[in-house]
Amino acid sequence: MKRWIAAILCFSFLLAVFAGCASQEDAAGQDTAGGSVSQSDSGEEQSADIGDFTAVDVNGNEVTKDIFSGHKLTVVNVWATWCTWCLKEMPHLAEIAEEMEADGVQIIGLVTDAGTAEAVDEEQLALVKEIMEQTGVEYPIILPDASLSEILLSQVAGLPQTFFVNGEGEALPLYYPGYQDKEGWISTIQSVLATLEGES
Repeated sequence: MKRWIAAILCFSFLLAVFAGCASQEDAAGQDTAGGSVSQSDSGEEQSADIGDFTAVDVNGNEVTKDIFSGHKLTVVNVWATWCTWCLKEMPHLAEIAEEMEADGVQIIGLVTDAGTAEAVDEEQLALVKEIMEQTGVEYPIILPDASLSEILLSQVAGLPQTFFVNGEGEALPLYYPGYQDKEGWISTIQSVLATLEGES
């Protein structure tokens, strides 16, 4: 099974090279390793309530807006199993999830190609679990319901794309398009935390 996953990752890389797997260059007109936190193009300049939703995690447990409470900042990383850059940054996010937990930071993955809370794709879900094991991800990976899809996924121009949510379940008018390494993510998260502290 591990060889099968490795083969898929290699194949995904080749697809990325020739087809441009939703890198920043493709999705946001920026180099895949560069970029910066961007302002939402929804016209909103303030945090907006993410609303009520009923998603599920990879084990079928219900996930609601309550997942954001008790955390200063939740980093919502939107990804797919076919996206090379998504898989490449997941080990970085896994390490950050552990290291920054004491700072009130939480990482959540929102997978886009394993079905929805209402209709789970079991075959894809098995692949998601294998990828989690291979990348060392222990932070929650959730499948969106219709409401969460409308609120967040409708704003996704390319993968990976990352949103930021405060402890009240309000999506900040900021997002990060594309991949970055661990050092880049720590810098980005610290910058967003500073923005939150400035608002309080």
